[in-house]
Amino acid sequence: LSAQQPQSFDPKAAEYIWPTEASPYLTSTFAETRAAHFHAALDIKTWGQRGYEVYATRDGVVDRIAIGPTGYGKVIYLKHADDSYSVYAHLLSFKDKLQQTADSIRFAQDYQFKIDRYLGWKDLKVEQGDVIGYSGASGIGPPHLHFELRTPSDKPFNPLLTNLEVNDDIAPQ
Repeated sequence: LSAQQPQSFDPKAAEYIWPTEASPYLTSTFAETRAAHFHAALDIKTWGQRGYEVYATRDGVVDRIAIGPTGYGKVIYLKHADDSYSVYAHLLSFKDKLQQTADSIRFAQDYQFKIDRYLGWKDLKVEQGDVIGYSGASGIGPPHLHFELRTPSDKPFNPLLTNLEVNDDIAPQ
């Protein structure tokens, strides 16, 4: 019976690295109010530009990739050994092997632009620090990196509850 009990998840139990070279600055924080929901991620400033490297914040496997004209645009979902996820959205493009995988899926679907595919079975492993894509403005919004962390039960949690920090000495107004 103990093997069937759900494992408790502790965001501080893992070591993350910052997901991009773009900047250490945020344009949106976790749980900011939006029109019909709360923002479930950190939006990282890319200075209005595209093409900054995006890194795997932890070792994992590519669990899912999607491409669409709205929402997250081009997005990568990594699954980690503790069954948690990291999500990287609004990308310009994926790194080579992931881009080839996305292209092969699109071609197999009569060259459809929109795809949403779970790839956990492909065992596409990445290591912490590997470049997995490039920042962009796909989906909705200007160029930025939407960086999201999720529990094993797929619930978003604040990335700043981990070892990641943002230096902020500007008082709110």
